[in-house]
Amino acid sequence: LEEAKNHQLKTIAFSTDKGGMLSDRADVVITPKVSGTASPLATKFVLNTLTTASMVRIGKVLGNKMVDVAVMNEKLVDRAIRIVSDFTKTSYEDAEKLLAQAQKVSQDPKRHVVPIAIVMGSVGCTATQAQKLLENSHGLVREALKKYKQILACKQKKSVVH
Repeated sequence: LEEAKNHQLKTIAFSTDKGGMLSDRADVVITPKVSGTASPLATKFVLNTLTTASMVRIGKVLGNKMVDVAVMNEKLVDRAIRIVSDFTKTSYEDAEKLLAQAQKVSQDPKRHVVPIAIVMGSVGCTATQAQKLLENSHGLVREALKKYKQILACKQKKSVVH
């Protein structure tokens, strides 16, 4: 908490101990009124809610899916391919190819590749172009797709004028 304060970040403390030492250090303190066997369940519920809200807020969620999935093992690779397939309306095999292309341009081929693959498959651009769109959109897929549509609209207007 002190380190976060040093960087002027807002802090949230969660504790089932109302008088705990975190209470006076955090900007927001959550102390649910539960006891006994309900305490771990309440803790899990609150922490899941906070992390889900945080992921939505920082743009790692598109629609109702977490799209910035780390592809660290077979299960996560499969999930990533299905997410790409779902958003791009492509086959599993085509989504797998998009993901492989995204991994080639990513600085870390196990992270941040699903958004690149989604942008590629959604707009028909290269992995490098998708990566650039995402960089110019703070890594947000929704914003990258909006920017692409704006660029496309500008190009169409120019071609009508000429």
